[in-house]
Amino acid sequence: MKQVSLSKVTRILAGVLFVGVVGLSLYIVGSPIKNRELRIDQERLENAHIVSEAVEVFYAKRNRLPENLQELYKFLDSLPSFNGRRYDYLYHDLKDISESEFFDIEYKILDKHNYSLCSTFFHPSTERDAYRNHWENKKSSQWSHPAGKHCFTLSATS
Repeated sequence: MKQVSLSKVTRILAGVLFVGVVGLSLYIVGSPIKNRELRIDQERLENAHIVSEAVEVFYAKRNRLPENLQELYKFLDSLPSFNGRRYDYLYHDLKDISESEFFDIEYKILDKHNYSLCSTFFHPSTERDAYRNHWENKKSSQWSHPAGKHCFTLSATS
């Protein structure tokens, strides 16, 4: 019978222990790929929310929906100051998200008051919400979505 040295057994046990610890940590924390996908989904949902807020401002001022996102962006840029503050947060947020590598919002006019915002999600919103839901006051079934391409149907109000 072949004799196994103590150092070899120690190395094998250390390797098994290392693999076990890594596996357990991935199970507890989640895979880095899934966490990245959940963060991208969250960003896409927040982008859709920013666009919807900007559409609401446009509709309130112009009593119509913008033809496209470029018109919306130009409109926000042209707004005068309001009590020392114009809608800079929407302008800059819309500019920032339109330059994001994950910006894939499709805007479509459905009728005089209704429009849709479409995006593609890796996971359904229930998984994303379980991962991270830091805007509780914005949470509603209106922003629920399945995995894959989804369109939110929204109504503009004046």
